[in-house]
Amino acid sequence: MLVMLDKGHTLHCLAMKNRLYHLAIGTLPAGYPDVWSSETPNSASEAKETVLTRSTGTLTDTLPNVGVIKIIYAKYQSTVYVQDIDYTLVQNTIEWKDTGQRPPDGAVYNVAYRFINLGLTELVQEVARRRATNVNFAEESPQGTIAVGGKYWSIVEYPTPYLYLNFEYDVDEALNYTIYQTGVFVDTVLKEGVSTNLYYITPDQIANKGYLYLIENVIPFARVQGKREKFEYILNY
Repeated sequence: MLVMLDKGHTLHCLAMKNRLYHLAIGTLPAGYPDVWSSETPNSASEAKETVLTRSTGTLTDTLPNVGVIKIIYAKYQSTVYVQDIDYTLVQNTIEWKDTGQRPPDGAVYNVAYRFINLGLTELVQEVARRRATNVNFAEESPQGTIAVGGKYWSIVEYPTPYLYLNFEYDVDEALNYTIYQTGVFVDTVLKEGVSTNLYYITPDQIANKGYLYLIENVIPFARVQGKREKFEYILNY
């Protein structure tokens, strides 16, 4: 069995930093069942129980699924917490209130929730993709200003095992689509004659998609005129 030491992870991340990263966004094919449009979303959702560790230094904890529509319960030992008094649900994140109760930092607690499961493991209908605006080394820091995955991060100049990626869709890009999926691709190859300086590209300009590093089935959002969309990721090598 091979075990990569921390130095190995850092060297791998260093090698990956200068690769070409794009964020693709996708909609659903015509005729694909849109579970989000159901008038009774519980009938199209899946229930799950999990354990979370109360993050130290933040008021947020991230659930392992996107598309969370309801918290059934959140409890630590014999204490059951009350939504909108002790915490709120923001997408797939539990945000604890300063004025309410919450588990101690570092404590393991139980959560049951419902989420929409599209059942898709690949980007089924790509609309466009955007080249990364920033690719930087990052490290976890309680004083960091970048919030990703329920943790705070800072950009650093020296190599670490973590890369911070930032993608920004501009106000006039991929308009009039409802987006259900996002995917980070590495090493996209453009068709001959397409400028390599382009940050925004469409599927007809792509010769080779590259490889899909991660995919998310997201809460649907509409791309409308005049609205910028910013996406941030931390890749752990």
